[in-house]
Amino acid sequence: MFCSACGRILNVKKDKEGRVFGICSCGFMKEIDSGFIVSQDVEKEKEKGKGILIETESKGFPHVCKK
Repeated sequence: MFCSACGRILNVKKDKEGRVFGICSCGFMKEIDSGFIVSQDVEKEKEKGKGILIETESKGFPHVCKK
């Protein structure tokens, strides 16, 4: 949903009573009908293990610049 005043995207918030509002940074606020579904569930990234680090000796690039 977009703001009627400035055209920006409305931030969707829910109050304690369960009503859903679209709020804009310009101050515009609009109640959204209950048919509108809000999904705020975001899956958190699972923690990864430390893994395995294999160190190898590297002699670097074999070319030597003549300059």
